[in-house]
Order: sequence, then C-alpha cells, then structure tokens
Amino acid sequence: MNVLVDSTAFCAHTKLLLNILKSADIGQTDMLDCFLYASKSEKTGKASLLAMVERHGIIARFRLPAEVTEPGQATVDIHLLMDFTRKNTPVQFTRDDENSLKYTCGPISGSVTLSEEMEISELPKLEPILQCNVGSLAAAIKSVTFKPYMDEDRQHTILESIEGGRFEARTFDSLRAAITGVTPLKLFRVARLQSETKLLKAVTALVDGDDENEVATLYGSDIHARLKTPRVEIQWPNTQMDITDSVTELDALREQECPTASFSYAELESVSKSVVKIATSSTGAREADIKFFIEAGKVSVSARSSIGTAHGNLAAKSKGTGSAYVKSPHFSEFLTLIKGLNKDATIHSKITSDGHLFMQTGASTFFLVGSQEE
Repeated sequence: MNVLVDSTAFCAHTKLLLNILKSADIGQTDMLDCFLYASKSEKTGKASLLAMVERHGIIARFRLPAEVTEPGQATVDIHLLMDFTRKNTPVQFTRDDENSLKYTCGPISGSVTLSEEMEISELPKLEPILQCNVGSLAAAIKSVTFKPYMDEDRQHTILESIEGGRFEARTFDSLRAAITGVTPLKLFRVARLQSETKLLKAVTALVDGDDENEVATLYGSDIHARLKTPRVEIQWPNTQMDITDSVTELDALREQECPTASFSYAELESVSKSVVKIATSSTGAREADIKFFIEAGKVSVSARSSIGTAHGNLAAKSKGTGSAYVKSPHFSEFLTLIKGLNKDATIHSKITSDGHLFMQTGASTFFLVGSQEE
C-alpha cells in the first residue's frame, strides 16, 4: 500500500467520523479501528482512499481522491490518524510490512501499529428515497430526541411524509418537528423510516458551520438506511422503512398529453434567480407568484409580488403550451436542491393538466405543487 492524499481534508474527515460515533452515543470510542483502502479503477483510472469506521452496526465512511502508487489496505486506531495535519501538505501512507503503517507529512514522519485486519463492509444497494437539507434534518431530530422523561425503550425517531408533501421527525411520544427542504426522489413517493434515536443522532454531527446547507440523500430498504452527503456516508441497520408509490396517479400522469420543455441548468439558474430576487428582495416583498410558461421554442419565467414584477426567457426544446403558477419559496428551494449540478446539465420539465410542475434531471424528479391560475 502506497498512497498520497491531502492531509487537511483527510484529518478533517477523520475527525468527522469520530464525532459521528460520539454523537450517536454508542459507547466507548477510546480505541476505534479505522479501515483504510487505497484503490485505483481499471476502467476510469481514478484513484481514491476510502476510510471507514464501524461500531455496533453503524458504519461511517468517506472517500477522497488520492494518488495511489500501490493499492492496498490497512487497519489502525482512528485516534492515531488525526494529528499530523499540515496546511496544503499531502500525507503519504506506506505499508511495507505486516505490523506498521508509515506516514510522511512535510517534515513530520512516523509509523503506527496496525490493528487486526478488518474486512471491508460493502454498503448494500439501497433505493434513494428523498433529498433534504442536512441542517434542517439534524435540527428536527435534535429537537425531538432524548428528552429526560422519555423511556429508554421508546427512544425511537420516525421520519415520515405527511399531508401536502411535508416531512417531519417525531417520536412515539408524539414530539414533532418539521423538516424543511425535503424533496421525494420519485413521483408521489411516500416514505416512513423508523430507527433507534441514538443512531439517528449521528446526523447531528454532520452540521458544522456552512456545511448545514449541504443536501443529503437518504437511501433505504426494509432493514437498512443510509444517509449520504458530499462529505460522508452513514449507514445503520435495525431500521423499518415503508415505501409506497401511488401507481394509479403516476400512470395517469404518464398518459396525459402535457406541455414539456428541456433546457440547460445554467440558463435556468441565471434567469430564475434574477427574476425571483428582483420581484422579492429588491422590492421588499416576502414572496412572489412564479409563472412558468412553456411555449414554442422557449420557456418564460416571470414573477409578480405585491409591489414588483420581473420576467426572463429560457431557450428550450418544447412541445405544446401551458403554464403553472408556484410560490417563490418553493421555486427557490428547488433551485437550492439542484445547486451544484454541472452547468451543461439538461433539465426536463412537464406541466400537468392541473398546473403542477415536474422538473427532472438525471435520476431525480422534483414535484412543485402549482395551479393553472394565480
């Protein structure tokens, strides 16, 4: 094993893994094995270093780009991997015998004793359920968990969708907190996840300053759940996941002859942000009605608040004509959720006969409740 990786990123991510397990309150972490796996893809040529910790069924891991001269693996105590950070200086890990892992970071070098080999745990292939704002999810979980009067055997948290497409966290004792910024990743998707509160509390460790605005994707199966953010993945078992799709409504929607339009993400972001800002922030209005109008060869986006209007056009490949009216906070939330897409990404839109708006990019479909009239 011979791998070179950015030391600042590596140490920051390693500390995050440790904080996740501490936040989950799952026992002693004075000695905690960390599995390191350096690999290089034969197909793409991309190399990476995977770091993973596991305790009582909960798994937390991250993967960073790296220069891998010799693929390999090693298992060491995580506490020995967090103290050699040197700004803008890479760290090199080399395993040249059976008992130790050498590291070099600028003028600092040394070795750590290897632990008993740990098998790499492959995360199960789970289905994406929803996307949400990490900060909102963590705040909701924190507000309803571990109250002093709560019986230990009732310390479970349920995440579920409720009427009107809203999501909330709650406990068996009916403590409730709304989760904002949630988007189901399939049309008419309803999800209900129940898990031990102490494991879901691991999510709170993900919130750190600006990172609270990260968009996380929740994956699930009958007995597992996984939360993936740009920085780290957390998986926990012993989870009940109920997932349903409204097949009748979905089939009916597919049969409709709806106006459709395809356009670039870059254009949508530029035009929509400007229009919403002009009609709200610049005029002092809290929200505006957004009109999304598909016509021949273009899509027009206009906003009208109580004291201001704004309008912009997108070049598009379109079919049919139709309009949908949605509220600016919902539209802005959609723009936030897709933030970070490749500028060349294509977004496909559809307006239903009752004025609802669907936006699809890649495998993700977003549903914006709307109407045909203001």
